[in-house]
Amino acid sequence: MIGITGIGVYIPEQSLTIDEIAVQMSIEFRDKTGIKSVLYEPKLSATDMAVHASKMAIEEAKITPMDIDWIINTQASIPDYLTWQVSAKVQDELGANNACFFDVYQNCSGFIMGLITAKNFLLADEHTNTVLVNTSEKWDATIKSRMVGKLIMGEAGAAAVIQSDSTGNYILGYSQIGHGLLNDVAKMNIGTLNPPIDDNQEEDYYYHVTNYEKAKTDMIPVNVELFHKVGIQAIENSNLSIEDIDHIIFPGVGFGLFQKVMESFDMPLEKTNFRYVSTTGDTGSVDLLLNYYRMMRDGLLKQGEHVLMIAQGAGATWSAIVLQV
Repeated sequence: MIGITGIGVYIPEQSLTIDEIAVQMSIEFRDKTGIKSVLYEPKLSATDMAVHASKMAIEEAKITPMDIDWIINTQASIPDYLTWQVSAKVQDELGANNACFFDVYQNCSGFIMGLITAKNFLLADEHTNTVLVNTSEKWDATIKSRMVGKLIMGEAGAAAVIQSDSTGNYILGYSQIGHGLLNDVAKMNIGTLNPPIDDNQEEDYYYHVTNYEKAKTDMIPVNVELFHKVGIQAIENSNLSIEDIDHIIFPGVGFGLFQKVMESFDMPLEKTNFRYVSTTGDTGSVDLLLNYYRMMRDGLLKQGEHVLMIAQGAGATWSAIVLQV
């Protein structure tokens, strides 16, 4: 069966505290998020972290870089350079010269899209045997003060080798829901419609909430409902029921939304990645695989169990996928 044969992560040794990040926010706000600190990488670039994680995944899969057919990168934050393929640099650094490559951009739900793409490549093309999906996040040039709305962003890298003959970590069903009407809720205002020139507002150069009213009226009221709906669809597409799901992995968005979504599934917090949120923050597209790795490392996932992963990418896309350990 198609599944993940190797997992790699890069977890920075340093962190930033909520008091260092949310200097201008009230103590009440800081306490309400539940975030005490976020992962922080002061030296390596985002691509460096993706390469580190990829090397670990390749080693665990017991393959060589030359065995890789495709490399897919799903970074949500601004890459090392604009209009530049991260996956090309990853191929070069790994020496995976047989691999073709491309980047997928679906914001923070990108890694699920990467897994979906890898699975369908393996199903559709008999000449494709091995796909490497990797990602990483570095926020300094993307989000001012590492905060957007109520999200507090952390940094890390993650990678997965996907093959047809896996003996575990099987990729089962998936689902996505897109609401394009939310495209202008949050964005970076610099682009061809607003080129970077000297008199741009500093805020234009950072990703931020640009339409608070629409967020309040069209996104927040349906957010929990759509997380639940996309999760149920992915479960049903796996020919399973909610009773078959043993664990849920959810982005490190802070305690409030996390708890509401888990309540909608009637899932105890101890069966989730909740324990890591307060010292990690939201690591964007890295979140899901990073926490899957941690839960495996800490003996929380058992062979044969079903894990539902859920994410949201601004724009907005709600995504879910089921893995069988």
